[in-house]
Amino acid sequence: MSNLLVVKDKVSRYARELFSIVQLDDDGDLIIPYESTKVWIQFVEREVSPDREAFWNENQLSRTVVQIWAPLIIDVKPSAELYKWVATEAVRHTSMATAKSLITEIQEMFRFFLRSVYQATRLIQASSSKH
Repeated sequence: MSNLLVVKDKVSRYARELFSIVQLDDDGDLIIPYESTKVWIQFVEREVSPDREAFWNENQLSRTVVQIWAPLIIDVKPSAELYKWVATEAVRHTSMATAKSLITEIQEMFRFFLRSVYQATRLIQASSSKH
């Protein structure tokens, strides 16, 4: 099994442990509905330029990339009023405690995923060096 598939399987299992709904789209990306948005988790193999290939191989760097993204606002028509509101009023309508709580929660989720991906990469490297 390729490194990409192993990491994808591991992250998928962790996501299913953390979230009640985890969907798979047509491209194989994970979709996690989260409050008023959806979070996409995409797995890709990073391309390495020929002049960096030796460095990546020598240091056994993983080419597997886990991209996590979510749209924050959709279907909003730009206008002068919107720009003015964002620049002058938006901060008054945002609870700093709620924002800090959300940021902390997201940071913890990313730390969990990063630790998991790191551990999976190390396990893969250890098992491939035995063969």
